[in-house]
Amino acid sequence: IVILKMIQVDHYKNTTEYGFIDLLNKIEPYYILTIIIVGLFGNSLSFFLFMFTKLKLEQANYILAALAFADNGFLISLLMVNLKNFLDLNIFDNSQIGCKISVYITYLFSFLSSWYVVTFSIERLIAVYLPIKRINICNKYTNKLSIFILTLASMSIYSFSLFTSGLEFSSDNTTKSCVTLTKWFNIVQLMAFIDTFLTMIIPFLIIFISNISIVWKLMDFKSPFNFFTSSASTDRSESAVITPKNMKKKNNRVPSREKNDSINDENFYRQIQQMDDSLTRKLFKKISIVNHLPKTVEIRRLQKYSRTTRMLLIVSTTFLILHIPIAICKAWYFIKSYIRQTKNDSSIHLETSSSEEILERLSCYIYYLNFSSNFFLYTLNGPKFRKAIRNLLKIKQNSHHNKILKTKSTII
Repeated sequence: IVILKMIQVDHYKNTTEYGFIDLLNKIEPYYILTIIIVGLFGNSLSFFLFMFTKLKLEQANYILAALAFADNGFLISLLMVNLKNFLDLNIFDNSQIGCKISVYITYLFSFLSSWYVVTFSIERLIAVYLPIKRINICNKYTNKLSIFILTLASMSIYSFSLFTSGLEFSSDNTTKSCVTLTKWFNIVQLMAFIDTFLTMIIPFLIIFISNISIVWKLMDFKSPFNFFTSSASTDRSESAVITPKNMKKKNNRVPSREKNDSINDENFYRQIQQMDDSLTRKLFKKISIVNHLPKTVEIRRLQKYSRTTRMLLIVSTTFLILHIPIAICKAWYFIKSYIRQTKNDSSIHLETSSSEEILERLSCYIYYLNFSSNFFLYTLNGPKFRKAIRNLLKIKQNSHHNKILKTKSTII
């Protein structure tokens, strides 16, 4: 949004390109309105399911709820900019407050959306490489703390936009528009460069490396998520569960040298049974959790982690794909700016050509999909998410049916 406001378009010399741009001008309002409506509905429903159903028991879902909220925030800023195309209400260009808030929340929620994806990507990486320690490292407290720190950081970093954006008259002094104020233009250009690193390049690299590492780890094992049990015994029978009976079996295989000890088996097991409870708990904590789980429970646990990681991998990979075009456009614009400044060559124009504008607008359309597509990714790849939707629909149907029965009974 901000970049498009900063760049002017040259004269269209190619009639074919002009015709395509004219087509984009006609389609754009309907496309953006569809993105906003679908995105607001899907993100709001996702937020509700993650926060007010059984899905809230999953630690990662706190971050997914925050991601849905951030995506809605960006869509609201997009709505404020494009209201003039829907309701003939131009808050963005006619209100000083509307202008500043729109630019601010665009920066804010774009940053948060990217870094929430980074957060759950890192959490999945820890779950894959440190599955046992993940219980202590990644929990509800650390997730909430991460959300709070990221929100506070973004509010501080992008507070500059409240001072650098505002309404200015056009060159003919007839109309006002929301732009970067002339006196702050160089600072905003520098901050836009930093923002590209913060919201695109750095998150892209972290997510890309995390996803490659996760996939690489999973490929080391024959079946998904064998890494949870790779450090444990290969014996999955009941004998792997620690009980006095199993301990007796193991001790019956003690070498003859140890059998000559003065402590016989019966006295030894009596001492084990009389151990202090606190010492017993400490002993059991040192042993792999997997060894204590029945086979069916263990399988369900591994399948749950497998499905969750697969879904989050798809979400983060989709994020990467949808961010690539806009990142390339931004990089190209900054490269042209840098070349012009270093060579001091005024012949290098920052105005975009008609072909560049087409590519830029198409990349923006792809970028906007990132803020409205997660609901569909959750639905397609999350069995628990689909189950939560079905349960919600059943509750609505039952409440509607009960209302009808009450109405009929009242009439009777």
